[in-house]
Amino acid sequence: MRSIMLRSSITALCLVAVAACGPSGPSNTPQRAGGVNIVALSGMIAGMTLASTSVSAGFVEAPGGAAAPCTTRTEGACTITQCMAASADAGAPDPDAGMVNPARSAGVITVSGGGQMVQLTPMANGTYPTDTQRMSVFAPGTELTVSAAGDAMGVAAFTGTVTMPGPIMVTAPMISLTAPTTIARAQPLMVTWTGGTTGKVSVVMASNTSGGASVSCTFDATAGSGSVPATALMALPMGDGTIAIGGSSTREQTAGGFNVTLTASSANLVGGAGRAMFQ
Repeated sequence: MRSIMLRSSITALCLVAVAACGPSGPSNTPQRAGGVNIVALSGMIAGMTLASTSVSAGFVEAPGGAAAPCTTRTEGACTITQCMAASADAGAPDPDAGMVNPARSAGVITVSGGGQMVQLTPMANGTYPTDTQRMSVFAPGTELTVSAAGDAMGVAAFTGTVTMPGPIMVTAPMISLTAPTTIARAQPLMVTWTGGTTGKVSVVMASNTSGGASVSCTFDATAGSGSVPATALMALPMGDGTIAIGGSSTREQTAGGFNVTLTASSANLVGGAGRAMFQ
């Protein structure tokens, strides 16, 4: 049971670490983007103190000249991403349609700091397996160095730094591990927390409906609160979804034509992430 709860919380919190910044319209040039995400979770469940650190990476090169599958817009401190749903009568994909794999490798990726190190090795198809360890690998406040060896056929070598934030304690809304959090889309959602000393706090909500939509908001951690506007929430279809709130630190840079985002996030296992019901 504990491992199931841990995996579900990691899945939800990964929304915090990934900025949903898809292209906003057709382009004649390829869309090249990706990043490296470090996610730390900790908390007490059933009388036991649990911790987990997850490191993931991914890069894609989408062909230009076609309408973007996802569009983005901003509402205050929030970014709203909406994606097109697949056609119900589209049928099975044609194996001879010449589909091109959009994943690109950046070579071996190393994340190090505080005397600790995690490495990700790309697979043959350019994707990266996620490294998850049931322990706190990087202490809060640690400056992490993220470096990629580079790939001549993919992403160029790069090096950047990002600081591991400390976890915050979410005081509103109340997020349960067992029941969905009800969110009224027609009114602003006030989010409050304690423990924020540096960096940012990210609030990410995503729909589980076909096509999908997400709302990602970023607030100063020292503010202790932030409001998600109703105009942003209304972009989420009614129904089941996820919500994740945690401390975050982000760095954006470029590497050989690719937009690269480095993100470190941390949250409490209890009250930091879970299911949502949008009404």
